[in-house]
Amino acid sequence: MKIATRLILGTAALLLIALLLTVWLAVRELTGQALPQGLKNAVLEAEVRWQLGMILFRVGAPLFAATLALYIWARHLMRPVGKLASAARRLSAERLHERLPISGRGDEFDELTTVFNEMTARLEQSFEQVREFTLNASHELKTPLTIMRADVEGMMDDAHFSEPQRAVLYAHVDEIDRMARLVDSLSFLTKADAQMIPLALENVSLDELVREAAEDAEVLAAAHHVTAQLGECAPTQVLGDRHRLRQVLLILCDNGVKYNRRDGTGRIALSLLRQDNEAVLTVINTGPTLDPDEQLKVFDRFYRGSSEQSRCIEGSGLGLSIVQWLVQQHGGKIACSSCDGETRFIIKLKVLA
Repeated sequence: MKIATRLILGTAALLLIALLLTVWLAVRELTGQALPQGLKNAVLEAEVRWQLGMILFRVGAPLFAATLALYIWARHLMRPVGKLASAARRLSAERLHERLPISGRGDEFDELTTVFNEMTARLEQSFEQVREFTLNASHELKTPLTIMRADVEGMMDDAHFSEPQRAVLYAHVDEIDRMARLVDSLSFLTKADAQMIPLALENVSLDELVREAAEDAEVLAAAHHVTAQLGECAPTQVLGDRHRLRQVLLILCDNGVKYNRRDGTGRIALSLLRQDNEAVLTVINTGPTLDPDEQLKVFDRFYRGSSEQSRCIEGSGLGLSIVQWLVQQHGGKIACSSCDGETRFIIKLKVLA
């Protein structure tokens, strides 16, 4: 129960007790005896009832007006608390710049608002420092990783190295590539948080992108003994960034292939439907079933899943976070569901008329 409600109910209860006590004392004064003994004279009884009615009216009307005024006053008094609660609910890394206005009354609520604003300012400064560090670190790491890859590839061309040594060099190249992808993903998400990634919006044939993604999925799936399928693909035009939408599809297909069965029965399926004014893009894979808690966490950064297979698969846990951000920037929604050995990612985007 809210503080204002408790304050109103408590005050109203006290006023009601005072009213009952006043009526009881008035009855004793008018009758000259305790009420349970009864009233023997009918005329006196009618007079007493009339007097009691007037007392109730004269006391009850101000009591009702006072309760109503107390309710209005309490709502006005507690309004800053409601604003603080709403601001805390909206608080996120992208909205730390927002500040609450101070009423200027100099009361405890103004002090609480000032403390809240100071806290968000410190959080904003901390987040900004983390962003700058991540961007600078990502930039500084790209060059040495590129140099290392070139050096290792040059060593691989040297005829003096034996096959076991070449295998080690290939492993080094794979590890350098993994680090480079991780650096790129961190840089992307950091820029996304700072709204530094503009979208080149244009009319895009989403069905063409889905067909291209299905072809890419076939290539990825063949290496893992997984079957790629393309279901219904309705002609659909959307307003979006072609490169970023293709990135979304590739990440989902890559995840669908990696987190799939390895016994030759694995399957990844893509489909595109039009429902009213929305394009519904579905990517299905036959990987391990996710429990409800995992379904809520799959879009969290660095989340890799709790299954043994997830821990053995190469990845950084940032791909689905990038997908979610890109879909939201296109004004769409993405959801994950998993049951009976199938995991579905469903994306909804507005279509052009």
